[in-house]
Amino acid sequence: MDLIIRFLALGSVSSALAFLACGPAAPSAIRTTAQSAPVAEPQPVAARFLFEEPLQSAPTPSPFLAFTDIPAAPTEVTISKSKCNEQKAQSFLMRSTYVYRRGLTPEEAQNRKKLHRDAITWRTRQYGHVDGFGDETLNPRFPYDYSADGRFFGVHVRMNRRVLVALGCVEEAIKQSCSNSPYVPKVLDGLRSHNTFHNNEVSNHLYGIAIDIDPDRNACCHCVAPSKDAPICKKPARTPFDHAEIPPCWVESFEQFGFYWLGRDELEDTMHFEFLGDPDKILASGNTRSAP
Repeated sequence: MDLIIRFLALGSVSSALAFLACGPAAPSAIRTTAQSAPVAEPQPVAARFLFEEPLQSAPTPSPFLAFTDIPAAPTEVTISKSKCNEQKAQSFLMRSTYVYRRGLTPEEAQNRKKLHRDAITWRTRQYGHVDGFGDETLNPRFPYDYSADGRFFGVHVRMNRRVLVALGCVEEAIKQSCSNSPYVPKVLDGLRSHNTFHNNEVSNHLYGIAIDIDPDRNACCHCVAPSKDAPICKKPARTPFDHAEIPPCWVESFEQFGFYWLGRDELEDTMHFEFLGDPDKILASGNTRSAP
């Protein structure tokens, strides 16, 4: 049965917020309509979502589990941009905490392996099970089950639905604070089905919590080829921003809402942002678990 999702965005609220309620169906199975209307201050800018029909279990076995815990329609969820909760990325989820380094003592190497397992366990519980990583019994669902289609500055991206809400908070912050640092994203990469890391690492793209912005304009100079061979990587750099077009103000806006910029990592992956905050604290007024 089709799921028809309608959202009414009042004012300038980010369109990314409107995909909190999207289901796990393929993009072609989701129809959306949008309208906007001005809102007089100081009334908060809000987005309203309406489930017109509950999702039904698939009649035949599917690799994606049905959302049996989504409440029956009609259900409305109201989100105000003024209630976006500021938070920092959690350090235990940062790659630099657990990545293997040469020269480690056996004890240090073993400790980092444990920290890595702990980080994967946490991500599995929150965002789904990735084949080959973590304990499937902790969460038998796949990250796709928790994902939705959204837009960031008008550009399509598919990510974890709760992280899309945080991405909407980032867009609002950029619009309010970065007018002196104009930047227009053209290419976004979110949820992936294949791993791009080695040494038993798992990319946060597989969990739907990472987004790459314009790889051709923001380099990863310490990654493998061809990324490290980008012409901009030949340029002398004092900071990672010298190898990227993305403005510092944008990075600050992402970091304000729980994202971590991998430009600060030894990889210097300047295109890459990943949500390492607490997904239950994205909104200050309550949780974002109206759907998994």
